Amino acid sequence: MRLSYIHIILVLLLSSCYSEDENTFIADPLDPRVPQYSEEGANTAGAYINEEPWVSRKSTLYSGFSSSPHTSGTMSFLTSPDSNGTLIAFQGASIYVGENQSRQSCSVGFFLKDFELFEPEDLFQLAGKRIELDGVESFGQVYYNSDFNSIGGDYSGSGILFVRRVARMGTHIEISGTFGFTTDQSNEDIDVFSGRFDYEVFEEQFEAF
Repeated sequence: MRLSYIHIILVLLLSSCYSEDENTFIADPLDPRVPQYSEEGANTAGAYINEEPWVSRKSTLYSGFSSSPHTSGTMSFLTSPDSNGTLIAFQGASIYVGENQSRQSCSVGFFLKDFELFEPEDLFQLAGKRIELDGVESFGQVYYNSDFNSIGGDYSGSGILFVRRVARMGTHIEISGTFGFTTDQSNEDIDVFSGRFDYEVFEEQFEAF
């Protein structure tokens, strides 16, 4: 009888959680470890962080123990009226970090001064813009373990964010572009290059902080 109870518990655990992919990952023909640049709402982003491939792929985790699914790998917009700007963040996969090469989850973000983005329609402010990340007012940044409390300061990186396309597609907005920046974080030089992103954007991806 004890064995039957164990089987039941295992079945419940295995069936309570599963991931539903909401991305269309199209591998780059030159390096299939990262997505190719696209303009179709593929819900993916990719780059190299110190030569290591980094990828963000939207998926939803459902749990039998919770009525609220958890979405990962999405594109988020965090706007602070006090700072007169918005943080755009991509939740990504884990990468090796530091001299000890420990593996940590890693997100990539951009704080854009003078762009306050509160809803999808506001993204048209960015359409076709090549935004200079000067490392002071607007900057790129790498966030380990999704720690968005350490925005800016010594972790600010300089480079370029190029929003190549913003388009309305029915009930949502699609946004695509490329990016790259360099920064010095935790005594480590970080080079983020060959970045590309392509996402569908909905109202729930916007919040204040």
